[in-house]
Amino acid sequence: MRSRLNLRRCTSPCSVILFRTVLFVAGNHEAYHSSWRETLDVLHAFQEESNARKDESQGELGEFILLDRGLWRLPDSNIVILGCSLFSYVPPESKEAASTGLKDFNHTEKWDVDAHNEMHKRDLSWLNAQVADLEASDVKIIIFSHWSPTVDARAMDPRHVGSRITTAFSTDLSKEKCFKSGRVKLWAFGHTHYNCDFIAERGADAGPLRLVTNQRGYFGQSEGFDSAKTVEVCEVVTTPCPPENRGKTWKNWLRFI
Repeated sequence: MRSRLNLRRCTSPCSVILFRTVLFVAGNHEAYHSSWRETLDVLHAFQEESNARKDESQGELGEFILLDRGLWRLPDSNIVILGCSLFSYVPPESKEAASTGLKDFNHTEKWDVDAHNEMHKRDLSWLNAQVADLEASDVKIIIFSHWSPTVDARAMDPRHVGSRITTAFSTDLSKEKCFKSGRVKLWAFGHTHYNCDFIAERGADAGPLRLVTNQRGYFGQSEGFDSAKTVEVCEVVTTPCPPENRGKTWKNWLRFI
């Protein structure tokens, strides 16, 4: 019951009052004092309950979308959003440090590094397959994940470079289909407690990839958090975005909170 109460608070109905669509990716804290199976069951139940209330609200409530290896298309556009937790990969040499250094493996039931790595493999396989399937189309892909897909120095807190538990936060996916594909234009992530917004060059064939994270983190921890941060996506919306409407209508921007 404790995990259910925590999850209800994280996915407060206030979010679907403020926004027309709320996209939710589960992170490591969602499963604390519970198991991942129970956590995802609660989140899926919340999605069904929330969207049932939306249907009854006559437009007063927005839609809640759980991205647990999920795909969502921005209406009236060629933009596809792929989302999953994307657990990191912890190599054998980091297993002991991660097991003892992270609360995840003490606060989550039936959870250890081996289970964590299995979920990494599952999420990465799904993400690569989705991107491969979409490459033949004209879509622009945005990816949302909780764990970080890069070990680029610009995405890491300098204080933690070289840490023995870095692999529990970030994985180098630069050689993976989901990272290399020219269809993928933007990747938003969390978990690192460090904010950044930069362009990763991937070569002429793929073009640049924007990597962005806007994390509130623990109280007073994450510098650079911007509660009003938005990312414009007008340039890839099939229905032109009039200049006077930019930043006003839900289909023209994404807000990361």
